Amino acid sequence: MFALVGGKLTTYRAMAEEAVDKVEAALGLHLPRCSTHRLPLVPGRPLTPAELGMPHMAELAGRHGPFARELAARITREPALGERLIADLPYLWAEVDHAIAAEGCVHIEDILRRRLPLALTDGELGIHVARPIAERLVAAWGRPASAVDEEIERYRELMHRETGRSLGRC
Repeated sequence: MFALVGGKLTTYRAMAEEAVDKVEAALGLHLPRCSTHRLPLVPGRPLTPAELGMPHMAELAGRHGPFARELAARITREPALGERLIADLPYLWAEVDHAIAAEGCVHIEDILRRRLPLALTDGELGIHVARPIAERLVAAWGRPASAVDEEIERYRELMHRETGRSLGRC
């Protein structure tokens, strides 16, 4: 039995290659050398210089790679999705919707702490946008409207435990 623990996205390929090498040796196999290091982390055709010159594309590309095309297209259809959540931070409303629809975010802390790390980058820990994010999240998952306040309270409690701070109203 082999166990693989720890690691981050930056090391997962090296760890996976090492794990496969160990299993291969234990089983007495001789497989071709690993080639995944030549593949992009995010599938899809890289953005072209012309695409990177399009509105929103360059700022989204760094966080979403080729998925920036999809996000930019949504912003073109719904310009309000191109507005920033917080004026001095790069995150856009299209990214919130994408996090809910495509990245499995179930609670607002999944968005505010993991996907768009406002809990780390915003002095107010993202509390000023917690309500509209919770409203989008609750609606997308078909939960009752009362779940909005539950989500916000859950986030407040989590941030209080982690930072010792009591968050203001949203």
